[in-house]
Amino acid sequence: MIVLVDYGARNLQSVANALAFLGAEFEITDDATRVAAAGKIVFPGVGTASSCMRALRICDLDSVLREAQTPVLGICLGMQALTQFSTEGTEDVECLGVMPGYTARFRGEVKLPQIGWNSVALLRDDPLFFGLGSGEHFYFLHAYRVHTNPENVLAETEYGDAYPSAVRRANFWGVQFHPEKSGQAGLRLLKNFVELC
Repeated sequence: MIVLVDYGARNLQSVANALAFLGAEFEITDDATRVAAAGKIVFPGVGTASSCMRALRICDLDSVLREAQTPVLGICLGMQALTQFSTEGTEDVECLGVMPGYTARFRGEVKLPQIGWNSVALLRDDPLFFGLGSGEHFYFLHAYRVHTNPENVLAETEYGDAYPSAVRRANFWGVQFHPEKSGQAGLRLLKNFVELC
C-alpha cells in the first residue's frame, strides 16, 4: 500500500487526486504506525521547513520517515526536508538528514519565489524518469533550493544558475517541482514511482 503522509501540507489533496487518476491504491494518514508499514511513501510539501518539521515531530513521523526502508518520494518542501538542515527562518531548522547537504534561499538576481514552468535536464538514468526526456517541463513554486553532493543529483534546472531539481539517495527520491500540477509529464513521473521505483 502507498501512503500519502498527512501532516497538513497544502498540496496533499492535489497529490491525492493525481494518484487516484492513475488508479493507484493509497491511503492518506498521519498515523506513524501506518506510515512505517507502507510499501511506498509519498511525502508532499508546501510551506516552511520549520512548520513541516514541527508537524512531523508532533505525530512521530520524523523518525518514521528517517528510518524508512521502502521507497520515499519527497515533493517540493518534502524534497527539501530530506536534507540535513534548512536555513529558512531566523535560525537553521534541523531536517530529516537522509540526504547529505542543506536547503537555502536562492541568491542573486532572480525573482522569488520561482513560480511556473521550467525545464528539467536529466543527468543520469533512473526509473523515476523512465519515458521522460531531458528538457521536459514541470511546474515549480519555491524560493529555496537544495545543495547536495553531485552523486545524489538526478536532474537540474536553471534559475539564476543550475540547481538540483531531482535527487536520490538509496530509497529516497526528491523532486523540487510539483508533478501533481505538471500535466502528463508529472503524471508519468508519479506513475513511474508507483510502478517502477
